[in-house]
Amino acid sequence: MRAGAPVAFDTRKSYAVLARVALARRPVSRDALAALLWPEADPDRARSALRRTLSVTGAVGPCLVVDRSAVSVDPTLVDVDAWEFEALAAGDDPAGWRRAVELAGGRFLDGLALRDAPEFDDWQSQTAADYERQVGTVLDRLVAAETEDGRLDVALGLARRRLALDPLHEPAHQALMRLLAWTGDRSAAMDQFRVCARTLDRELGVRPLPETHRLYDLIRDEGLDPPEPRPRAVARPAPAPTSAGVAVPPLPDLVGRDELVARVAAALDGPQAGPAVALVGEPGSGRSSVAAAVCRERADAGGRVLTMRGLEAERGIALGAVTALVRQLLADDAVPLDDLPFGVRAELGRLAPETDQSPLPPLDSPGAQARLFDSVVAALALPAPVPDAARTLLVVDDVDLLDEASADFVGYLARRLPAHVALLLVYRHAVEALQGAEVERLAVPPLAADEAGRLLAAMGVSVGPEALEDLVRRTGGSPRLLREFALASSSDDDLPTLELRGLLESRLSALGETTRQVVSAAAVLGRAADVDLLRAVSGRADVEVVDAIEEAVGRGLLVELADSGEYDVPYDAVRLAATGRLSRARERLLHSRAADALAARRQAPASAAAVATHLELAGREDEAAAWYWTAALEARDLWAHGIALQHLQRAVALGHDPAACHLASGEALIALGRYRDAIDELELAAQLAEGPELAAIEHRLADVHHRLGAWTTSRAHVEHALDLLGAAPDGPDAAVLRARCLADHALLRLREGDVAAADAELSEVLAAAERTGDAAALAQAHDVAGVLAAAGGDADAARRHLRASLSYAANLADPSYAVAAWNNLARVEWTADDVAAALDAQRHALELGERHGDRHRLAALHTNLADLLHADGRTDDAMEHLARAAELFASVDREDERRPEVWKLVAW
Repeated sequence: MRAGAPVAFDTRKSYAVLARVALARRPVSRDALAALLWPEADPDRARSALRRTLSVTGAVGPCLVVDRSAVSVDPTLVDVDAWEFEALAAGDDPAGWRRAVELAGGRFLDGLALRDAPEFDDWQSQTAADYERQVGTVLDRLVAAETEDGRLDVALGLARRRLALDPLHEPAHQALMRLLAWTGDRSAAMDQFRVCARTLDRELGVRPLPETHRLYDLIRDEGLDPPEPRPRAVARPAPAPTSAGVAVPPLPDLVGRDELVARVAAALDGPQAGPAVALVGEPGSGRSSVAAAVCRERADAGGRVLTMRGLEAERGIALGAVTALVRQLLADDAVPLDDLPFGVRAELGRLAPETDQSPLPPLDSPGAQARLFDSVVAALALPAPVPDAARTLLVVDDVDLLDEASADFVGYLARRLPAHVALLLVYRHAVEALQGAEVERLAVPPLAADEAGRLLAAMGVSVGPEALEDLVRRTGGSPRLLREFALASSSDDDLPTLELRGLLESRLSALGETTRQVVSAAAVLGRAADVDLLRAVSGRADVEVVDAIEEAVGRGLLVELADSGEYDVPYDAVRLAATGRLSRARERLLHSRAADALAARRQAPASAAAVATHLELAGREDEAAAWYWTAALEARDLWAHGIALQHLQRAVALGHDPAACHLASGEALIALGRYRDAIDELELAAQLAEGPELAAIEHRLADVHHRLGAWTTSRAHVEHALDLLGAAPDGPDAAVLRARCLADHALLRLREGDVAAADAELSEVLAAAERTGDAAALAQAHDVAGVLAAAGGDADAARRHLRASLSYAANLADPSYAVAAWNNLARVEWTADDVAAALDAQRHALELGERHGDRHRLAALHTNLADLLHADGRTDDAMEHLARAAELFASVDREDERRPEVWKLVAW
């Protein structure tokens, strides 16, 4: 409404813009809005569409503030019902609560759907769910308030509305049963219990809580007298009864570990940066407790402590642990991130983007991945070192459970540890990514008998000498197992004989039913979860979940993570015991709810992998296949090709488009240097493709065979691609592909020694590239022309073409074209006996090659520079580059011992 009159738009996206900007309560960048509402369009078209939409939306008047970079609303010129609702819901006035309920008359943005903007739909759904929870809380308060005032009919209507909002909210069923009984309708109250039981059984596979059964029995057998109206204070929903007096005595984690804690602290506080320190021990040995003690000491001394944690359930989430670390950094107000260059802050935003941040391009090379890693290291190194300042301590727990990309980051950091950062690693087995890093390893030994006795005594368990020796033998001196045995016994006459699984199952059996359900939800999730996520997966209400968490934490079956306020099972044995109690149907139901909850709140990057895993375990295979495909794309964009490959294998196994999966797998294998496996995948993709798509695959196959030195095979694939494209390809993309194929064909003719045939094709190569006007095609064409001219002994023509290639390559984001031209120019200058010019060109090539990160071509660049340095008499420098080349070549196609052809790559 504007000035009392309704304002209408001819496009739904005008309403969407207003809603998104109003709910943000701050300026939202135009790029972010364009990407949100037109995700399938290219950036220029999306921005143009946004400009048109904003011109229409401007009908609302000056309350909509639009500038060159952002869009916002002026809060002094506009009333927003959602703002008013939130203010009233947060207050303590029942009149305000009634007004809030009136405002929330329907579902958020009901009737507005954008078929082509799935991310907006996700935001709309999540926001609607958030508001529904708030409305539910307000209705709970109002039911209690009206009941205390004796207005039972009003309370009854509110209770019905509350239950309609969430039919799985068992306290709402209880409240409605009471009100029906109090208003004299005992039959309806009894029927409501049956409705509750059927709903919980159908949706959650559980029975009503014991207190609901007791309420039903009371209504059926004795009836309920209505409460006496009384003066009312501010009403809050009463917490459900909990099991009091069952708290687990605290575990004296550091029994027998004081000396180890001191050794770790001393190693971390050495005078020089590095080495990293590793605590190595079996799960349950107390290694994490030692690390926690070191963290407490560091924090008490005013130092900054950051954590990363490997989780089995998150090994498929590319850079998941690094993302958690970056979010810690961004949330720490004491970290002067504004001191970092803009580019570094933008790279951090790749992992933890602001809602108004424009999406960054994918990581397209190991060099791009290294820049991301460098940005995280730079943020870790803040604040700048000052005299007597404690180093930032980064603790990485369960390193051997990190996802592959996060493990690569840890290895990268360990080899480049800043002076202001101390690194503590906790693991059972070291990971491959740490090879070559300087790490001081400290073992975490099992407890001796006297130490085990002290631990048990501290937990209130008295054990005789013979029983203690037997217990240490049975537990292997593991503090975790000793703790579980202590919790299951009260004296040496009552020592349990069960193994760990049985001990944990007996403790789970002692929990209340709701608490068991919440612990099961946490176990199925396989990751730390906040209260909202546990509520969504367990299906229980907020108050029930909070009470269940308190009981589970008190019994030591859930732990609160201090750095995030989330909850998780303390270790995997608890997870296995909790899930082992579930029926197959119940477990699938929980996985299904976990998938839906995670999908609704999905945050970049890479949580698609978690959604996909839960969907597969829930038996929703078609949906899982699509999410695995999304997870693979997200992993690829973070240069986590090993993880992407795993997701692609699951996607194709579950029925996703096999042609797309095999092609993407081939690309991932090329990036990993596994050329022969890549050929297999590309051949499978080729079997399922046709036309221009098949031509592109044939061209990619030609490139892989070219890298392997199989030039005749490579030429056969290029010729097949050219046949498929024809002399007049359909569309600009096909024309560019044809130009590139022609350039490759001429180069392959030269590789095979047919110089005349290569020269004969050159004019067509240049003409085809000119017709496309594409900078990449032109850069490649002139690069090939330069190589052919050099082979024919015309150094001037070679220089002219290679300089032209460099001029076209200068406008490209992909540095590979400039790398090729500089490398080939260096060979021309070397042949002309200008070693200085050759060295200068080769160093340019190597600098760009490092940035691009193609390991195979980078190895060739080091080899070429070594040759030049040797020719210049600088043997020691040459040997350094040869050693680096050998290391890089060894990582290419490493699954196959026959690699001599890989070394033949010299010019391209």
